[in-house]
Amino acid sequence: MADWTVKQKDQNRFEASFPALTVPKPPAYVRISDGTKTEVLRARLRDYASGNQVFVSRSSTFRDDAKVADKPATANQYRWFVIRHDGDSQLALVGLVIALVGVYIDASLAVGKYVHVFPFSDQALAAFSTLSFVLKVPGLFIAAIGVISKRG
Repeated sequence: MADWTVKQKDQNRFEASFPALTVPKPPAYVRISDGTKTEVLRARLRDYASGNQVFVSRSSTFRDDAKVADKPATANQYRWFVIRHDGDSQLALVGLVIALVGVYIDASLAVGKYVHVFPFSDQALAAFSTLSFVLKVPGLFIAAIGVISKRG
């Protein structure tokens, strides 16, 4: 689309602010790149502004006055960028995966009551049940912490 100069300002994280008089209608999400680094950000307009400066948050990996180019991005690209670069989102995702492994073990044990594929001793079944519980409870707790800390 165009070449821009980056300015780090007090913006929302994962958001790029474009001048409204220069770019009347940017796409909802943009991928900005300086050739070595790329970020996918939500685009918004700065009212009554012109020029070639795009404002990004201070947590951006781009330094001030870096020359960048932008391209349209999709909502999925934006979501995955946020998950990969936001600690709270990563924490929630890891907790969810751990809990899902526990649920999978639980489901396998429930199916095993009716369809005997592998014979296990009572001690092994008790160990699997305990493992399932040990994975589900902390996994859901970790996911909840990730979600709660994201809102706060």
